[in-house]
Amino acid sequence: MAAQAKVSATLPGPATLPQFAWDHLYESPRVTLWPADGGPVEESARGEALASKLCNCIESLTPDDGWLIPNSQKSHSDTMDVDDSDSEGEGEDPNEGEDVDKGPVRIRYINLDAHPVLTIDDLVREVHQHGDKTTFIIRHEYELFMEHAMSRVSNPPDDSYRARFFVTGQPGIGKSFGCLYFLFRLLALGQSVFFLNAPTKVYYFSGDGVQRSDQTLETWPATLKALQNSWVLIDVDDKSEWAPKIFNHARCVVWTSSPRESRSKEFLKRFGAETWYMKAWSSKEIAAVTCALFFMPFFGNCQC
Repeated sequence: MAAQAKVSATLPGPATLPQFAWDHLYESPRVTLWPADGGPVEESARGEALASKLCNCIESLTPDDGWLIPNSQKSHSDTMDVDDSDSEGEGEDPNEGEDVDKGPVRIRYINLDAHPVLTIDDLVREVHQHGDKTTFIIRHEYELFMEHAMSRVSNPPDDSYRARFFVTGQPGIGKSFGCLYFLFRLLALGQSVFFLNAPTKVYYFSGDGVQRSDQTLETWPATLKALQNSWVLIDVDDKSEWAPKIFNHARCVVWTSSPRESRSKEFLKRFGAETWYMKAWSSKEIAAVTCALFFMPFFGNCQC
């Protein structure tokens, strides 16, 4: 028995990818959301997996039309302006003419005070600012996009199709928070993910743990093999028209970014990506997060 224990103790653990090292910063949310059986989850069991993991962290409320009645005690959401300008003058609002004010039937959210393990990346800043009132709003737009993207991955329109998406919208519309929700949802499905929040900072989530690289990735065979089975989530919004070609080997690529025309055209040209425009916040969404959840959506110069 002792000899057997000694042998098992010396067995090597899983290897890291080239240029990567194990990282413990994001290991807790991975363990919290990853399927108990190790994943990935089959198509038919996706709902069950989300219910048992991610959905356990999600609460919901139904918008009340009374929240929209203007008075001195209510939120002044009707007078809020969303800064939809862009340095390159991108033209008309893609949501113009759509019924963006109809709003979702329910507002879904994660109370980060109750689930601090999910406080990562940009959410850390919000917890520092709002304390125990920090609420991660799961916009209906996030779920609509994920359903679309997953359906494209599972049922591509033709053999040459590659799932590539440029997700954009007005400043403050929730693109960065959306990228974090995409990450949470994929982890709950046991789907390996490369997550980038800076040009040379890459996290690789898999069933073995979380690895991190602070380098521009090279085309190592092990990395290419991992990419073929992984989603890539990019939340980089610097001034460059940046997107490493190595990510074209991935199962799916999602880049959340401001609507800079030169950037989207370059990404569409090099990756053959679809553009997904997030709708503006509806009045009911704004009223819900300000009146019921005591949380202020971020507009203007917000980087989300």
